[in-house]
Amino acid sequence: SSSSIDFAEVLGCVRQLKRDGKLDLLIIDSLNTIKWNGVSNRSDGVNAVLCELNALAKELQIRIIVQYLLDYLEGENVYGRPHLSELRKQGIDERNIDAVWLLDRKFIWTNRIDDDSSAELVMVDPKSGSKKVLPLIYDVENEVFEI
Repeated sequence: SSSSIDFAEVLGCVRQLKRDGKLDLLIIDSLNTIKWNGVSNRSDGVNAVLCELNALAKELQIRIIVQYLLDYLEGENVYGRPHLSELRKQGIDERNIDAVWLLDRKFIWTNRIDDDSSAELVMVDPKSGSKKVLPLIYDVENEVFEI
């Protein structure tokens, strides 16, 4: 998306919602659209936002879930399932992340119609590297994932 949201505005709004007793969980549906003023490149901006969100979660005693759309980079995984290494390749500091959930639709990288409803949720602990895989079914018509 070409539009972006100023992160300072987000922080102010979140703090006000918490003061008003209207916030227990914050979900940021696209970290890719948040801009961080004074940062020269995207990975530094993302890391600055993640660091600030970590501090905010502790300050307000809330959980924060962040969605980040991976850009596939040139290399061995151009058309393959997502891996934690994709974050590393994009310069994202894993110290600011407690858990990573990678949503994988097999059809996206195989382009085979018989893979259209096949999906997995790969849950990774970036600190230990341990992961769990939950098979999912993707309902193409309704665009939802099901267990």
